Amino acid sequence: MGWISAITSSAYPAGATIIVLLLGLLLLALPRWIRFAIPSPSTASAAPMCYRIQQIPATVTETELLRQLVESIPGFDGLNSASLRLKIARSLGQSRTATFISAKAPRNLGYHVDKNFYGITLLFEGENAMVDIIAVHGLGSHAIGGFQSKETQAVWLRDFLPKDFPNSRILVYGYGSAVTDKDSKISIEGLARSFLDSYKAFRQTTETTQRPIIFIGHSLGGLLIKEALILANQNDKDRENSDFFKSASGLMFFGVPNMGINLGKLREITRDQLNNQLIMDLQLDSESEPTPYMKTLLGRFRSCHEKQDPPMRIISYYEEKMTDTLMVDKSGKISRGGHKCFMVTEESACQIGFMNNTHDRLPLPSNHSNLVKFLNEADDSYIRVRNKLRRLIEEGPDVVSKRFVPPTKLSSEEKRHWADLNVPDYRAFYKSGKLAKPTEGTLQWLVQEAAAEKKPFPYQYDKYERDIHCLRTKDFEAWQKSPMPCALLVLGQPGQGKSVLSNFIVSHLQQQHSVHQKSSVKVIYFFCNIKDNNSRTASSVLRALIVQLSEDQRLFQTLPNRFQDPKEYRSFHSAGFYDLWSTFQDLVSLSPYDWIHCIIDGLDVYPDPEMRSLVQKLHDMVQGKSAYRLKLFFTSRPTGPVDMFTAELRRNLRPPQKDIKIFIESQVESLPKRFKNFKREIVDSLMKFAGGTFLWIHIVLGEVQKLRYPTSLSVQETIEKTPLALNELYTTLIQTAFKDDHDKAILAWVAYAKKPLTLEELEMAVAAMVTNANSLSECNKQKASLDSDSIHEKLGALIDIIDNHLYLIHQSLLDFLKGQQEIWEKGGLTLKFQRHPSVELGWVCLKYLSFSDLTFIDKSEPHFPNVLLFPHYASNHWYEHIQSAEDLTGCAEKLKYALKGQNKLFWLKRNYRWEQRASRSLFPLRKSIFSISLVLDIGWLARILIDNSIPEISEILKERDLMIAAGGAPKVVQELLRDKDAFPKDSMGVGKATPKSKNLIKILLEHRSDEIKITENVLREAAMNYINGKMVLELLPEERGGEVRITENVLISAAMNRHHAKEILKLMLEERGEEVQITKNVVLTAVLHLKQAKEILELFLDMRGDEVQITNGVVNRALINTRNGKELIELLLEKRGHEVRITESLIETEIRFQEGKVLELLLEKGGDEIQITEKVILAAAKNNSRGRRILELLLEKRGNKIQITEKVVTAVKEFESGRKWLEQQGIVC
Repeated sequence: MGWISAITSSAYPAGATIIVLLLGLLLLALPRWIRFAIPSPSTASAAPMCYRIQQIPATVTETELLRQLVESIPGFDGLNSASLRLKIARSLGQSRTATFISAKAPRNLGYHVDKNFYGITLLFEGENAMVDIIAVHGLGSHAIGGFQSKETQAVWLRDFLPKDFPNSRILVYGYGSAVTDKDSKISIEGLARSFLDSYKAFRQTTETTQRPIIFIGHSLGGLLIKEALILANQNDKDRENSDFFKSASGLMFFGVPNMGINLGKLREITRDQLNNQLIMDLQLDSESEPTPYMKTLLGRFRSCHEKQDPPMRIISYYEEKMTDTLMVDKSGKISRGGHKCFMVTEESACQIGFMNNTHDRLPLPSNHSNLVKFLNEADDSYIRVRNKLRRLIEEGPDVVSKRFVPPTKLSSEEKRHWADLNVPDYRAFYKSGKLAKPTEGTLQWLVQEAAAEKKPFPYQYDKYERDIHCLRTKDFEAWQKSPMPCALLVLGQPGQGKSVLSNFIVSHLQQQHSVHQKSSVKVIYFFCNIKDNNSRTASSVLRALIVQLSEDQRLFQTLPNRFQDPKEYRSFHSAGFYDLWSTFQDLVSLSPYDWIHCIIDGLDVYPDPEMRSLVQKLHDMVQGKSAYRLKLFFTSRPTGPVDMFTAELRRNLRPPQKDIKIFIESQVESLPKRFKNFKREIVDSLMKFAGGTFLWIHIVLGEVQKLRYPTSLSVQETIEKTPLALNELYTTLIQTAFKDDHDKAILAWVAYAKKPLTLEELEMAVAAMVTNANSLSECNKQKASLDSDSIHEKLGALIDIIDNHLYLIHQSLLDFLKGQQEIWEKGGLTLKFQRHPSVELGWVCLKYLSFSDLTFIDKSEPHFPNVLLFPHYASNHWYEHIQSAEDLTGCAEKLKYALKGQNKLFWLKRNYRWEQRASRSLFPLRKSIFSISLVLDIGWLARILIDNSIPEISEILKERDLMIAAGGAPKVVQELLRDKDAFPKDSMGVGKATPKSKNLIKILLEHRSDEIKITENVLREAAMNYINGKMVLELLPEERGGEVRITENVLISAAMNRHHAKEILKLMLEERGEEVQITKNVVLTAVLHLKQAKEILELFLDMRGDEVQITNGVVNRALINTRNGKELIELLLEKRGHEVRITESLIETEIRFQEGKVLELLLEKGGDEIQITEKVILAAAKNNSRGRRILELLLEKRGNKIQITEKVVTAVKEFESGRKWLEQQGIVC
C-alpha cells in the first residue's frame, strides 16, 4: 500500500508528484515497473525504473553503449551490468534507440535519456521489414511496462517478436494519461489525434508511408487506434491520412472496451476534476449500457471499416479472469479492496459494430491487466497470439498493395471521352449476331481433356490423326500457362470454325478471369467484319486494341496528351499506323496487368498491306527474352501473312467428330416441322459427308430446307448430290442463281459493293443494273420489291440478311467469286457482264448519277443526308469501282456529266470525304476536276488528266495541286511519280507526308534521288508534321542517312510539333547521339509547348543532364506557359533548383501568367533575398481574378520585406487583411 500513501502524502512536493491512475490496467494488477516509477520517499533510491535512450549513432555498438552506461550511473557496480537488461533496437536509420532498467538515472551519458516513453519508440527493425507492428497501451499504463511480465520482466514486443518475425518493424506508442491531475484535461479524440500525428510523422521521416500496419491495442489503446483510423478516413484528401488509412491491414485488440468499462468508484474519485468527462464517456451504467459516446464510436468505426477494400482483419481477445475493483476507504485512500468483476466484458471486448468473417473473438486465461503480459516464449497465451499475428503479417502486404493500386475505373468525364475514342464500338461486332457463336457443348475439348472416342466416324480426315501439329488441349494450356510471352497461330481451311474458336477463347478467358478475382489478366480482341471494309485495316485493329487497354484508368492516363484531350479525339481516328503502333507498344509496356491476352481472328481477310507489318511487329514483341507481358492468339487460313511464324508456333485446326455431331444435331433440330420424321436420317447422312467443315453443313441444310414436300429419298438425294468441295458447291449454287437477272445482280452487289447494302438501297441498285431506264422516274417504275423471304428462297445458301443488311455467307465465297471472273459472263437472261463485276457496279453508279431528273431527289430529302438511300452509295463509291481509264471505255459521256454536268454538285455534297475535308479547309474549295481527284484521292482520274486520255474532261495541272497531293492524296502522288515532269523538284512534299505516304516517300527517295535533296527545310517540315512527322524522320535516315543533319532549327521545329514533339525529339536524341545539341533556344521553345512542355523538358534533363542550360530566361518562359507553368517550375526547382535565381522580374511574370499558382514555391526558394517592390504589388493588384489572394499571400509571406509607397498603400487597403497589415506597419487608412 506504500504507493497509495505516496500519492496522498502531503510530504510529496505538489509539482513533483506523478499522479498516475492505471485505468488501462485499472490499478488492479499493478506491474512491478510502476512500483519503480512511483516509489515512496523511503525507497526511492533503491527502486529500479525503465529508461529510454534516443539519438544513439548507428556506429555505436551495444558493448560500447553498455560501457558508457555503466560509467554514467552513479555508484553502479560494473560487474552487475547484466542487470541493466540493455537492448538496442536495430534500425536502418541514422540513429538508434535503446532501453534499460536502473535504480538511478545516468548522468552525462551524451544521449537523450527519458523514462516516460512518450511518442513513438522503435524496438526493432528487420533488414527487410515488410510490416509495422505498433502497440498502444491503456490509460494509466506505460509504453513498456504495460506489456511487461511482473514475474520475468520480459517485454514480449521487444524480447520475443523480433526473433519470430525478423521481417517486421516493432514500435510502441506512449502518451501521458494522468486522469487525476487537476491541471490537465485529456479526451479520447485528443489522444487519438496526437497518436495519428506522431505516427504519420514517423512514417514520413522514415519514408514508409505505405507500409502495412498491424495495430496492437490494450484497453483504451484500442479506442485510440479506432479513433485515429476514423480521423484519417474523414480527412483522406490529405495524402498522409490516406496512406495511413489504406495501410491499416490488421487490428489485434486486448480487452478493448468497445461498449464501456466497469470503473467502480473512479467516477466518484474524479467527480470534480477536469478529466471526469473522459471517465463518464468510458463508464458502463448500472444496466451495462454503453454511453452515448461509445455508441457513436461503434457506428463511426463500422462506417470506417466498410470503406476498407480489402477489409481489415480484426482479432478481439477478452479476459476470462475477474479483477478487484477500486474502493475509497474512510480516510479517503484508494485501495483494491472492491468486489471482483470483469472489467471489460466479453460483449464489450468483442462488439466492434459488425460481424463478418474478418473478425475473430478469442478468450485468454488472464485478468484485464495481464492480457498483454506473457511470461516467456513458451507461454501458451503468447503462442496463440503469435500464431494469429503471423497470419496478419502474411496477409498484410497483399491486402495493402491492393488498396494502393490506382483506380481502374474511368471517371465519368474520362468515360465520356473514352466513348468518343471507341468509335466504332469495338464490342459491336463481337456481341452482334453477325459473328458466329459456338454451339453449346462444342470446343470443350480445348479446355478440358475428353476421353478418346472408341469408334471415330470414318470421314476423310485420317491425315490429321498423324498430324503432330493439330491443335490439342495441351497446346492451348501451354499457351495460357506459359511463364514467358508467347504466340499461338491456328491455321484452318474455310468453314472449319476459326472465328467460332476465337469467339470461344475470348469468352472462356473473360469468364475464367472474372471468377478468379485475384487474376490480373486483361483480355483484348479483334474480329474482322468482312462485310465492313473500314474495319479491315491494321489501323482499325490497333485502335480497337488501344481502346480496350485504355478502359483501365491507369492506362487511359498514359495515352498521349492529344488522345486524352476531349477536344482532339479526332486526332485518334486520323492517326496513322506507326503513331498508333507506338501508342499500343507504350500501353503494353506500362501495363499493370500480369498478362495481356490478345486474340486477333482471321489474319487472312485484311486487304491492307500494313497488316503484315502489324503481325510482324506483334510477333517480334513476344520473341526471345521479351519484357512485354503479352500473349498472342491468331487464326488464319494458310494464305494469310503468317510466314514469320515457325512450326513450333503453328497448329492446324481439326474440328473433332463430337463437335461436328453436336453442331449437326443443333442445326437439324431447328428445321421446320415438315422434317420431323427425317431428322435422324439427316444427321446420319451429314455425318458421312460433312468432313470437318461446318460451312458445308450449313449450306447443305439450306438446300435441304428448300424441299417443300420432303421425302426420305429427296432428302437423301439432296445431301448426296451436293459437292463435297466448297468450290464445286459454290459453282453449282451460283449457276442455279444466275438463271435470273435479278438474282445475278443481287449477288454482284452483295459481293462487290464497298459496304453492306440495305434492302431499300439494293432495290434501286438492282433496278439501275437490270433495266434500260434512262431517268430516275423510269427506274422507279421498273424497280422490283425485295424482301428477306424472296432472297432467302433463291439465294439463302449464299447470302445472309442481318439487321436489314445483306452479306455473303463466308469470306471463302467472296474469294471464290473474285477468282472465277468467267462465271459472271455466263447465266442470266439479258444481264451479261462485259467487264469486271466491280467495274460494272461503277458503271451503274455513273449511269444513276447521270439521270437528268436526279436533282429532284433533294425535294424528297428534307432531312438530308439519309444514308439508307442509294444516291449516297453512288455519290461516295462510284469512283472506287473503277481502276483505270480502260475501265471507262464507252462511258466517257457519263463520266463527263458526273464531273462537269449539272449533277456534279448533287453527288459532291453527298460525298462525306469531300464535305469533311472542305469544311475543315484541308483542301481548296474550288471544284475543278483535279481538285476532286485530290480531295477524294482518285488516282486513275489524275492519270487521265495527266495523259489527257479523255479530252472531254481535260484540265491543266497546277503546282499548288501537286503540293496538296503530297499532303494527303497518296494514290494521286503515285500517278504523279510516274510522270517525269509532273512532280516538282522542291523537296517540301517529303516533309509534309501523311500517315498513308510512307511507301510513296520511299518511292520518291528511291526514284527521284537525284532531284530531291534532304535540306534543313525538308527536315523542319517533317519535324513539324503533327500527323506523321515521326514516320518521315524514321524513314529519312534509313534511306538517306548521310544527308540528314539535325540542326538547331530542326530541333526547334520538332519542339513546335503539336502532338509528337516529345516522340520526335526523343528519336533524334537516341538515333543521332552527340550530333544533337540542346541549345538555349531549343529549351526556350520547348517550355512554351502547350501540351508536352514538362515531358520535353524532363526528357532533356534526363538524357542530357548538365548540358541543358537553365537560365532565368528559361524560367521566365516556363512561367509564361499558362497551361504547364506550374509543373515546369516544380520540375526545374526539383532537378536544377540551384541554378534558378528568383528575381523581382520572375515574381512579376508569375503573377501575370500563373496567377499565384507557384508564387509560394518561388518565395520559399528565393528566401529573404527577394524584395517585394511596388512594381510587384501593383502587378498583383491588376490581376482581376486572383489579385486579392495573391496580395494576401505576399503580405503573409513577405510582409516585412515590402517597400511601402503610396501606390502600395492604395493597392492593399482595398481588403481587410491588407488594412490590418497597414495598421501593423503604423499606417492608418
